[in-house]
Amino acid sequence: MDKINYLILKIILGIFAATNFVACIITTDFKVLFILNCLVAVACFSIFFFIDSNISGLSRDLGISKKDASKLVGKYFVYYKNVEKITIDEYLKRSLHE
Repeated sequence: MDKINYLILKIILGIFAATNFVACIITTDFKVLFILNCLVAVACFSIFFFIDSNISGLSRDLGISKKDASKLVGKYFVYYKNVEKITIDEYLKRSLHE
C-alpha cells in the first residue's frame, strides 16, 4: 500500500473514531449509530475514490503507471510541506529538469 493510501486510511479511521465518540456522548442507540456509521462510510469512500480517480487521471496524463503517479503526488506533498508552496505542475517541471 502506498503512502498516500495509507495516509487516507488513517484519516478515514480517525473520522470514524471521532464520529463514534461524539455520537456515543449523545446517544447509545444502535440504530442511530448504525445509520451514522453508514453515512460516514459513504462519505469516506467517496473521498477515497475521488483521490484515487485523480491519481489515475494524473497517471494517464503523464503516461506513467499509477504507482509512479502516487509516488509523485507523495513526493510533491513532502516538498510542498517542507520547502516551497508551489503547484504540482511547477513541481513536475522542476523534478524533470533535475
